[in-house]
Amino acid sequence: MFFEEHPAGERRQFQRLPFKEAVQYNFRETSNTGGCLACDIGEGGIRLTVPDFIPLDTELGINLLIPNPSKVVGISGRVVWVQRIPSLDRYQIGLTFADNDSEMQAKKIIAQYVKTQTGHDQEDLNPA
Repeated sequence: MFFEEHPAGERRQFQRLPFKEAVQYNFRETSNTGGCLACDIGEGGIRLTVPDFIPLDTELGINLLIPNPSKVVGISGRVVWVQRIPSLDRYQIGLTFADNDSEMQAKKIIAQYVKTQTGHDQEDLNPA
């Protein structure tokens, strides 16, 4: 399988697109909710800037607005990395989307959005 290479040795299966939109999130194990700003998005996950530390492997549900055409997408995922931003007293987290049948429609909407914004299909990045 092809992985897109990024600085600092990062490997991505799917292309990411800058995505500066508001996101609502909720913790799967509690009823706590929050809001934050997204940084980038791809079919496999999303990077968020959050106000408080969220531990690795935390399961989150998120709701976000995909523009053009405007659609609210609900999808769940797991925190796979956390980085503190000292100058802002905030954290960036990497959330990988759940890989199950119930999330497929949301992932298709996100993949279509990335394709329309970049002109690249995810299959173009993942040759057989």
